[in-house]
Amino acid sequence: MTDRTMSEAGDGLAGEMRLASVLMLCAVHFGLALPVLLSQTSAVPNPWPDFTAYALLTVVLALFVPATVRGVPQPGPVVLAGVVGALAVSVSIGIHYGPGSPVSGPEAWPFQETGWFGVVALLSKPPSWLAAFLCGHAAVTVATMDFFGETSGRALAQALISPTWTYALQITVASAVTLLRMCERQGHATTAERAKVRAEETAAELVHTDRQRRFEELQASLIPLLTGIADGSADPASPEVRRLAAVEVARMRRLFAESEHTEDQLIHELRACIDVAERNGVVVALAVRGKAAALPIEVRRALTDPALTALAAARSAARTTVLRLGDEVRVSVVADDPAVKVPTSAHRNVEVRTVTSPTTVWVDATYKPTWP
Repeated sequence: MTDRTMSEAGDGLAGEMRLASVLMLCAVHFGLALPVLLSQTSAVPNPWPDFTAYALLTVVLALFVPATVRGVPQPGPVVLAGVVGALAVSVSIGIHYGPGSPVSGPEAWPFQETGWFGVVALLSKPPSWLAAFLCGHAAVTVATMDFFGETSGRALAQALISPTWTYALQITVASAVTLLRMCERQGHATTAERAKVRAEETAAELVHTDRQRRFEELQASLIPLLTGIADGSADPASPEVRRLAAVEVARMRRLFAESEHTEDQLIHELRACIDVAERNGVVVALAVRGKAAALPIEVRRALTDPALTALAAARSAARTTVLRLGDEVRVSVVADDPAVKVPTSAHRNVEVRTVTSPTTVWVDATYKPTWP
């Protein structure tokens, strides 16, 4: 059985036990107590206290139904009404019958039934609460019998011993529900822990896969360049080789920046590209307009690829502008190298434009999520 199955089973069984307790109370209340109450109508001089007590318990039973149907524990006011109502019935019946109050047999329905009301009301509480209620219920009933009439020691002993099996059954039911709740909590805790571990494993796999893919992308352009420098086919003093090296360094710096989480990820990655140009002696000005927007990594790469290429080719100065208006994001670079070859966009929602002059190049990458 899986953790989730165990958790759902504990929750379902606890709800079923609540429902079974209410059904058992209904069976006792309508199937046992009501026939006995009706059969004693002619034999009891004043049956109205019995009917009043029965009506009070019926109202309390009706209060138990909504929470039971929803499968949740009884709310606090209903618990209080159940406990107070049950004890009130015990006291009223004890006062009414005095020392002749029945405590065993079918005619003892008030004494035996009120215990089940305590079970249903306190089912979501620890079993010690129900045990305290049953002890208080027995003590109140016996004290009432003894106070309103002389009761023999044998009658008092019978009042305490006869209902023992009923109390044992009621406490057993409450203990079973408590164990189910413990299993439910343990199942939920285990399920949450397993879900957390699985989420961490999934995140680690995604990070590893993404890093592997980015490493392969770097290899496609970086390895040939390093191989050419190593075998002498590429001259490190050549401006073109130096430009390509600067581009690859900027990509690596951007790769490292992508793994760092900041409030403005696009600017953070763009600054990594700018830092490479500044290390080569290029003066770079950066202007940012608009609030930070959460962009997928593919979009950020498509926006920064033209910028890093232009920055890597800059000779002495460059100006970078980031403009964000609603969903539209633009990254522009003006650099003093009109001969730079800017790559085309690899994302369908990013458009790259290039304008050259005799002394400068203007590169603009615009992202619009609504573009087809």
